[in-house]
Amino acid sequence: MNNGNNEKLNTVVVFIAIALVFNSVVWAIFDPVGPSEKTIFGLRSLMMIFPAIFLIIGLNSMRFYPLTKEMYEELTKEVIKLHESKKEKVLSK
Repeated sequence: MNNGNNEKLNTVVVFIAIALVFNSVVWAIFDPVGPSEKTIFGLRSLMMIFPAIFLIIGLNSMRFYPLTKEMYEELTKEVIKLHESKKEKVLSK
C-alpha cells in the first residue's frame, strides 16, 4: 500500500470509531439539555481509549517487523542508487 491508501484507510477507521461511539452514547441526535455522563465518557474514550489501543497495535507491529540494522543499511544503499539513476535520467534529457 502506498501512503495515500494508508491515509484513506486511517480516515475510514477514524470515522467508524466516531460513529460507533456517538451512536452507542446516543449522541447522534442533538440534545439541547446538555451532555450526559455517557456522552462525556464517549468523548473521553475517543480522546484516550481509542488512540491508546491503536498506539499499542502500532508499537506491536513495529516490534515484530523484521527490520535489522543490516537490512536497513542495504535498503538505504538501494534507495541511494535509485535516486542517482533517476537523477542521471533527468539530467540526460
